[in-house]
Amino acid sequence: MRLPFPFSKQHKAARESGMTLLEIIFSVTLMLIMTMATASVMRNGLDMRLELSARSRVTHRINVVLSKISDDLQHAFIVPSTQVFTRKAEIKTMFRVKPWDNSSELRLTTMNHTP
Repeated sequence: MRLPFPFSKQHKAARESGMTLLEIIFSVTLMLIMTMATASVMRNGLDMRLELSARSRVTHRINVVLSKISDDLQHAFIVPSTQVFTRKAEIKTMFRVKPWDNSSELRLTTMNHTP
């Protein structure tokens, strides 16, 4: 087997065919930076999705409660204090406000029809 002469074209081609350690370190570092940037963007997107999902659940619950209160207030009526219900069939949905210390209490009776 004949070895190439140190200054020949064959020797130069053989010497430049591989990658140096510095090039490999630079490539790995560049890939690491790109991976970290991508992971950061994905994590921020996931965090935002979770936050929006939690807010959506809260908004849905609030809408359900407000819908029930709206239905109660639309079907509310004033009952004179002298009126006495003689039969169970006469009990209807109503609301009642009672003073309590420095605040008031509002009772809505849509679900069970009992004051």
